[in-house]
Amino acid sequence: MRERVVRFGKGASLVGIQTDAVSAQSEERPGVILVNSGILHRVGACRLHVRLARALAEKGFSTLRFDFSGIGDSPVRRDDLVFEESAVLEIQEAMDSLGASNGARTFVLMGLCSGADMAFRAAQVDARVVGLGLLDPWVYRTPFYYWKRYGPRLMSASAWTESFQARFGSSRDPNSFPQIANEENDQELELPTYVREFPTRQEAEADLRRLMKRNLQLCCVFSGGQSEHYNYEGQFRSVFRATGLEGRLKEIFQPSADHIFTDLVEQEKLLCTLLGWMSCQFDPSSREEMRMSASEVRQAG
Repeated sequence: MRERVVRFGKGASLVGIQTDAVSAQSEERPGVILVNSGILHRVGACRLHVRLARALAEKGFSTLRFDFSGIGDSPVRRDDLVFEESAVLEIQEAMDSLGASNGARTFVLMGLCSGADMAFRAAQVDARVVGLGLLDPWVYRTPFYYWKRYGPRLMSASAWTESFQARFGSSRDPNSFPQIANEENDQELELPTYVREFPTRQEAEADLRRLMKRNLQLCCVFSGGQSEHYNYEGQFRSVFRATGLEGRLKEIFQPSADHIFTDLVEQEKLLCTLLGWMSCQFDPSSREEMRMSASEVRQAG
């Protein structure tokens, strides 16, 4: 495979690594843009983007992984755009660059966490996006989510006993109560935190419905690190059942994986999922093989 540094965007200010497909890129195959999350640069969490780009190249898909402005090797922007706006523009510039290089006219965007959020935003405004591979995207709790999370504990007699003793027990050791800090001697430090904001459920439904009308293909992979919002396979489909997802969604749950897929076994599972989905949905030769197999089955029947 061939990997090379590319500069693109306004003033050639953005820096990325383009990984060309092993075989000649077909116009029928989309190019793939790997979108970073948070302050991570183009290698991705635990080098996920490096492994994914090279594996996709083996399957015949060219990719571009790049640094958003102000991160890694891309300098800060000189305008007043907020990140949510500049990220979408830079994703579109990445598509322009990859398309000009290898002739791709359509694209699949893949990203983790906030990278998934930005990929989804870009898909809303650019019809060249025909697929989204979203890792731990936003999702909403369902009644079954609450049952999965709290049901076993509600059915446990020992849990009720512990709760009763904690609330009404009179033999608690006074030394077990938390000590109040000396305000004169101790100082509380406020550390900066990142707060990821989900769109409202109504906004998400409307946006998904518009994408499904374009026949966009969607692959959502959830990790155990997203358990605050997601805890069973099929939850995303259940939440957005009315948006036209049928036949366009692949949903996978990896409960043993953390949010950034640190474990290499879990990362390998993720790669297999994404590569299988790409081959099934966007590789013309794979689709032809599936049609031939289906025809053979019908004839045998």
